[in-house]
Amino acid sequence: MSEPKIYIGMSACLLGDLVRYDGGHKKNIFIINAFQGNYEFVKFCPEVGIGLGVPRETIHLREMKGIVQTVNTQDVNKNYTNALRGYVQQEAETLGQLSGLILKSRSPSCGFKSTPVFDASGNSIPNQFSSGGFTQAVHELFPNLPIVEESQLLNEASIEEFKSRLLVVSKN
Repeated sequence: MSEPKIYIGMSACLLGDLVRYDGGHKKNIFIINAFQGNYEFVKFCPEVGIGLGVPRETIHLREMKGIVQTVNTQDVNKNYTNALRGYVQQEAETLGQLSGLILKSRSPSCGFKSTPVFDASGNSIPNQFSSGGFTQAVHELFPNLPIVEESQLLNEASIEEFKSRLLVVSKN
């Protein structure tokens, strides 16, 4: 009898989908190959999920009135913060079935504590990083869900450590 599948959410661009702002991808063969067997990826692209096209104008995290918002880099009136939160609510049932997430680092939607934050004038704030709008909302809704960025899974030891975290969640 085979072990049940362990479901991992993953940024669609890391799986090779052409969903990035520039129409490209960031396919990560090392990670894909490391999770063969009893693992199955469930892909997410929050920016496409909220209706942004491919290619699209860039977005970033901007601190406005003390709150970090996900906005268009050229027009802060195009604010996607609530749309990303809504997308998480829309996908909550699927997200609740996952044992963990592997997300694109430094992404304004998917980054996990690595995304640069800009000030009200659009200048990078030195040494200030936050989670992307999607990831922040997921982390608030599922605080115990293991989340890593692809940049943290660089070798077998880091892969095995994350797999251990996934097993703990999948057994509960």
